Amino acid sequence: MKHLFLVRHGDYLYDGGNLNPEGVAQMGRMAEWMRPIVSSHDERIILSSTALRAKQSADILSRVLDNTLVVEDEDLFLDEHIPSDDELRVIHNSIMERTANHDIVTVVTHYD
Repeated sequence: MKHLFLVRHGDYLYDGGNLNPEGVAQMGRMAEWMRPIVSSHDERIILSSTALRAKQSADILSRVLDNTLVVEDEDLFLDEHIPSDDELRVIHNSIMERTANHDIVTVVTHYD
């Protein structure tokens, strides 16, 4: 892995979890900021929490970044708590196993 991006989802509607218009715009701006780095690498992946707002954010990043592969990872869904050491090990191992052959790794989380 040459580059790691940690991205929090965009702004969202509190009644349902969908991104609001500002959240969609935020992810578009983030993708444009990332594009010069990401576009020079073929092996790239986006890992996303299974939370709706994270998945929507990852999908926007993927579209703007030339359909970068998105993989949903339930281990990234932290359910509003600080992860334990064991949970952090699981997350770390999951990320390392899924991204061993990728130059660009983006992790989209939903933790508030």
